[in-house]
Amino acid sequence: ESTNSRVLTSDLTDQGEPATDVSYDQTFVNYTNGWTGLVNANLKLNENNSISLLFMPNFRGNNSIRVGLDTLKSSTHNFSYLESQFYEERAQLVYQFKSKHYIPGIKTKMNLYASYTDGQSSAPDFKDLNYFSDDQEIFFFDQTVSNIRRNFRELDEDVIDTRISFELPFLNRGAISKLKFGAAYLGKDRAFTQFDYLLRFSQG
Repeated sequence: ESTNSRVLTSDLTDQGEPATDVSYDQTFVNYTNGWTGLVNANLKLNENNSISLLFMPNFRGNNSIRVGLDTLKSSTHNFSYLESQFYEERAQLVYQFKSKHYIPGIKTKMNLYASYTDGQSSAPDFKDLNYFSDDQEIFFFDQTVSNIRRNFRELDEDVIDTRISFELPFLNRGAISKLKFGAAYLGKDRAFTQFDYLLRFSQG
């Protein structure tokens, strides 16, 4: 959790006076929470074969808030109130499988690896609001300036990574050499959706 406040004034003239009577007083707050875990299992079947399994979940949430009251005495309105909030939650689940094998008959090593990652990201409601006032008591929308919008965003991504490799020894001019070969596959599937809602005012 973190909080940051700032007050900004306008640029100064050569005499050190504010060029315009404008000040910005805004507060930023950010909350972050998350947790992760790890589960790992190794099993040696015999002298020539072993396998391992891994599961790693990861969850994280972030909430950012900005609130401010700006003084705009030289503008159309005296005060401007703004409020924005952005929340995002992320989840990632990782599954891994590994195995090592040795084939005595042909003196060959074989390694298998496979992983599947299920990732999701959701920003369910991003708010951006802007109001104006002349007396700090009654706030209203300005049809020509106010920016009122809400966004909804969803992301889903799945990743599959698989590999298989072989190591085969052979004699080359009286010396032992090794031949390594294998194959790999990497697949990604991503789906993204976003909805934007913008409030517009009728000019009539």
